[in-house]
Amino acid sequence: MQSIYAIRTALQSAIQALSQSIDGNPDLKNGKTLLKSISGVGEVIANQVLVVYYSKRFQKAADM
Repeated sequence: MQSIYAIRTALQSAIQALSQSIDGNPDLKNGKTLLKSISGVGEVIANQVLVVYYSKRFQKAADM
């Protein structure tokens, strides 16, 4: 049971660090704000979309 709590704690720390990194970058923060303005998109989805979008170089919209 302790290992589950340790993993959960580590994941929560990683999510918090990711959120702070996004909020510390003006471009990412602006993108997050725009994404969250879409109905149904919250903190978690916005962070996931930003990670995918900014981790790769897309040549065209179809590449996404």
